[in-house]
Amino acid sequence: SLTCLCFIEWWTVGVNKETGSYPWGHVKDNPWYYDNPTLYAAVVLIETLLLAVTVAFACWALWQKNKTKLLYAFVGGLLVLFMIIINGNIQH
Repeated sequence: SLTCLCFIEWWTVGVNKETGSYPWGHVKDNPWYYDNPTLYAAVVLIETLLLAVTVAFACWALWQKNKTKLLYAFVGGLLVLFMIIINGNIQH
């Protein structure tokens, strides 16, 4: 899922410090958080945590067989996804 991909991205940049192939700074149409690896890792970690909370809530709602809570989780997941897309389109 997207949560796992975001976590792997954070781990690659934030923990392993594998940043050589990334275009840091004001390059072409980079989002604002590409200024440096530390900022990028922080943004990706926050996005990962938001997605993880949404997925955990959805799993809990499924376990409880509560359709209303599952709907809230679905809407919350869509909101987080839209937030990530909008955040990725904000440039300097």
